[in-house]
Amino acid sequence: MITNAQKICRGALRLLNAIRQGEAGDADDITEAYDAAQEMLDQWATDRLLCVVVEEATFSLVSGQQTYTIGVGGDFDRQRPLWLDQASIIQPSNPSFPLELPLDVLDYVQWQQIPVKTTASSLPRRVYYDGNSPLGRLRYWPIPNVTSVQTKLYCPTALTQFVSQTADYNFPPGYVGALRYNLAIALASEYDVEPRASVVAKASEYLANIRAVNDRAVLIGVDQALLRSGDTFNYYTGESR
Repeated sequence: MITNAQKICRGALRLLNAIRQGEAGDADDITEAYDAAQEMLDQWATDRLLCVVVEEATFSLVSGQQTYTIGVGGDFDRQRPLWLDQASIIQPSNPSFPLELPLDVLDYVQWQQIPVKTTASSLPRRVYYDGNSPLGRLRYWPIPNVTSVQTKLYCPTALTQFVSQTADYNFPPGYVGALRYNLAIALASEYDVEPRASVVAKASEYLANIRAVNDRAVLIGVDQALLRSGDTFNYYTGESR
């Protein structure tokens, strides 16, 4: 759905009866609502299930370099991700059929447990992302010692803050209503009003709908040692199979 921040702000103020249907609203009120919307989007960016999409980003690795910054102006120049869902190494020795090999994405405990971090190899097998700000850091292990290797990152990406009050955005289904109703909740205390129960219910429902859509199921494997193998005996028939 295409809309802009100004329309969302006016809609939120109407839900609080701060402005009437058809009124443009006071410019200062719209500006304050706009600032609150920016703050709300900043908070939403910390909720994994409110991320709009998992973006794929591919970058080249440098022989002998273990650590890379990511963020605007970093070695990997893109929006800094709060999380990495997955990461891979791309081996383009055959450009027509590049080989993508999954990397283990480590947390800080797993990274600490690697005893020799300066080991080198043609293909890294693990990566640790520290989530630093404003530039995050990725550390690859073993350190690549060839120049033809690339890395692909799968980055959950949240809604960005508005660039202006009037810039149009094409939002995915469900987000416009969630923005308008939850912005009304956020503004209620500033206007010293109690939001209607229907507004509170819809704000919660719309966020729950988005989280349900973005909550992707993870397939969990079972170790073969836990699976039954060999013949089984059926005591009803006296047969083994």
